[in-house]
Amino acid sequence: MADMHLLDFRIQNVGGPVVRPKMYLVSEDGREIEVEPGSTLRAHPAWTFVIHGFANDRREGKAKLSAYAAQLRKEALGLDTGLALVLWPGDNRLSPLTYSVEEEDAQSTADKLSAFILAYLPGSVRPHFIAHSLGSLVALETMKRLHEDGVPAGMCLLLAGAVDCDALARRARFQACVQAAARVQVLSSKKDVVLQWCFPIGDFIAGFLFGGYTRSALGRVGPQPSEAREGIPGTVVSLPLPNDWNVGHGDYLAGSDGGMNGKQLSSAHLAAGILSGGPAVYPPPTP
Repeated sequence: MADMHLLDFRIQNVGGPVVRPKMYLVSEDGREIEVEPGSTLRAHPAWTFVIHGFANDRREGKAKLSAYAAQLRKEALGLDTGLALVLWPGDNRLSPLTYSVEEEDAQSTADKLSAFILAYLPGSVRPHFIAHSLGSLVALETMKRLHEDGVPAGMCLLLAGAVDCDALARRARFQACVQAAARVQVLSSKKDVVLQWCFPIGDFIAGFLFGGYTRSALGRVGPQPSEAREGIPGTVVSLPLPNDWNVGHGDYLAGSDGGMNGKQLSSAHLAAGILSGGPAVYPPPTP
C-alpha cells in the first residue's frame, strides 16, 4: 500500500471552523511532514479517504484514523492506493444538542474536500471513502459534489452511518451519486445505542433548524426505501451485524488510544477486502 497522509481541515485542536486543508506525509516513524499536495496526489493511481465521526478532537481523530489505516496496510498488502486521513472539526462537546451545528461543519468539510479532490486527483481516479458516524455525511456530501462535476466515487464503506436510513434512496439526497459509485457498503448494528438515542435528538434539531425530517439512523437499521417509495440503488450492499456480537458505536475505527479490539479489527478486514475488490468479509470478532 502507498504512503499514508493526513489531510487536516482544522485550525484548532478542539472545535473551530473548517479551513483549507493542509497535507502531511506520515513517515514510517510517525513524523508528520507538511507537503505540497498536488504532485503527491498525482503520483498515485488510487486514493482512499478515511473520515472520522462526531465528537473527536484532533488528537482523538488522528489516533483513531492512524491506527485503523495502519491495520488496513497490513490487511491489504500490495494494494496500490494512497491513504488520506481526514481530520475535520466535528467535535463540539455539547453533543447531541449541537449535532445540527456539526452537520453544518460536515457540509463545509465536504465543500472543501470535494474541491481538493477535483484540484489534485487526475480525472481518471475514482476516489474511495471509508467513513464513521457523522463522517458518513462528509463522505456522501463529497460524493454528491464530485458526481455533479462528473467524477463518480469508487468504493465507499459507511460505518455506523449517522444519516437518515433512507438518505441513499432519496433523489433529493444521495441516490444519484450512490448509484454512480462502484459500491457502497453499509454496516449497521441494532446494538448501537448512540444511534438509537442520540441521533434522533440531534437529527430532529437539525431538521427543525434547517428543514427535513427524522428517520432512524442508517448505521442502526441499514438502508431503507424512502417514504416516497424511492428505491435503494443497486450499488448498495447492506451488512447488518448480528445482535449477539454487540457491536456498538465505537467498535468500528480504532480507540482514542490507538488500540483496536476484535470488532475494530473485523471492520478493517472488511474494508481491506472492499478496497482490493475481493471478498467483503466481516469475520466474527474475537473477544
